[in-house]
Amino acid sequence: MLDWAGATERFLEIGDTSKFHKLTIRENAPQSLVQGVKELEDLSYAVATNRTFLAGSHAFKALSIDHEIEKWGEESGPIKLLLNEIKEVLSHLAIRQDMKLEEQLQQLFMHVAWYLKHGYYEKAIGLAREWFITFVQYKCIQFADISEQHILPVNDEIRSRWDSTIGRIGSNLLQDKMRLQSQVRSVFGDNFELTEEWKALFAVWQRLKDIRNDLLHFGFRSHPKNPDEVRSEVESCLCDLKKAVEKMGLELPEIR
Repeated sequence: MLDWAGATERFLEIGDTSKFHKLTIRENAPQSLVQGVKELEDLSYAVATNRTFLAGSHAFKALSIDHEIEKWGEESGPIKLLLNEIKEVLSHLAIRQDMKLEEQLQQLFMHVAWYLKHGYYEKAIGLAREWFITFVQYKCIQFADISEQHILPVNDEIRSRWDSTIGRIGSNLLQDKMRLQSQVRSVFGDNFELTEEWKALFAVWQRLKDIRNDLLHFGFRSHPKNPDEVRSEVESCLCDLKKAVEKMGLELPEIR
């Protein structure tokens, strides 16, 4: 019983499911529990390898882990007691294929928040950078020759064009409204206007890039940030991203 308690707590704390797998092999576990744990295990590997949509799919499937719960033995008592907490985590990470783009953006930001909560700073900031590009595409549907179907699932050619265009937006270009608009309208759409809301959003983009680059160089820089700076800057940057996005009309989950 203590083994199940330890396995459950480990999943809730850091998302690792390796202890569950060992238990379902060792015990005469019911098939519904074995299958649920298999989805949790696949979720764990998807998280470890940064496969966001795969992680979301496994989280959604794992929500049915309590199917036939009446067949679970006494030894799985601890997982029963913590099942609501497990399912709450899964509901935050679950992504369904039938979700509208706006819903997917909100759910993907849940992943960012979950990474931040558990101290996976490079994952939180890395996913936030990819999320940012998707959000810009979403907001430009009204201007550009693009629809939700062109955004998610990802079309590599289209995304590369948007990634490259957004990547050129630096602090100097943000100060020159007419020049910026002329450089991005071929992708963002002819009616795109650099409003104060867009300027605030792209100011966060600069920080996202800087923090991500610092983290992914693994300290191989002349002046890498110390760990306390990293934690503080990641949290501050993501809070500012949330504020900028909500000013543009999309409500997001809390990230602290």
